[in-house]
Amino acid sequence: MKNITHADKQFFEMFGFLIIRNVLSRPEIKLIEKEYDYGFKKTLEHHSNGFGMRKQFNWSNLNEMCPNLCSLPYQKNILRIVKTLMSHKIFPYLCNSNNFNGPATEWHTDQAANTDCFAVKVAFYLDELDENSGGLRFLPCSHREPLNSDLWDFGLHGSNETDIKDYQSKSGLEIDQVPSYYCRTNPGDMVIFNLKIWHSSLGGQKNRRNVTINYSKYPETESESESLKELAIQSKQTMKRLNFPAPQFSNYWIEQVKISPHHEWLNSLYEFGFIENNYLKGGPM
Repeated sequence: MKNITHADKQFFEMFGFLIIRNVLSRPEIKLIEKEYDYGFKKTLEHHSNGFGMRKQFNWSNLNEMCPNLCSLPYQKNILRIVKTLMSHKIFPYLCNSNNFNGPATEWHTDQAANTDCFAVKVAFYLDELDENSGGLRFLPCSHREPLNSDLWDFGLHGSNETDIKDYQSKSGLEIDQVPSYYCRTNPGDMVIFNLKIWHSSLGGQKNRRNVTINYSKYPETESESESLKELAIQSKQTMKRLNFPAPQFSNYWIEQVKISPHHEWLNSLYEFGFIENNYLKGGPM
């Protein structure tokens, strides 16, 4: 398992993303695929139409039906990498499985420009992907100001509500007209990126599978705290829009974390509104 070097950390801070090879082993991927298939089956029983241009299905992994996926947020290698790159006290606030069946993902960010918190997404793709088969495309450095805001003002954000032939962006640019870095990944590789970075994909086929975990830095200022509360609201709105079949956090996962070395995560999830009061028996720890 590759150690994160100073050069890796500098790359991540400057460009906003990093690919780390072979973080998960083939046996680990096999177990994850089995649980992923079960989660997808249950999601299709809940609803059968994928959302938007991406034709996507999404569901939470934080339940007793998928113990390997459920434990990914505190898997030792993953957590070590994230802590090294973020250099702060952190906590996870979601762990999802995602299935994409459309030909593209619009240019977008996962965090609004006016939010002040530092959060990242970790993604594991369960299929071999490149620039022609739906691999991630990044605009390097676009998590940084002023470029991040300039791209919002430029109108780069695309619509996910239409078909690819009707792709709409105020910038007037098609997805592949934007100069970008594309990722080539194999199952087991880990992609981590700042939520503010602009990203997209193109050329994807049906049944593109990935697993994602979002982590946030614990806020140190009032502005960061308020932004994190906004991120919690955004996360819940996204779950509603994408028709998640179950809540993000099950009581099973909460009880597992309570007895783990990471029990302080629950205080953060409660404090900033990711977990509602009724989920935490007895309130924060």
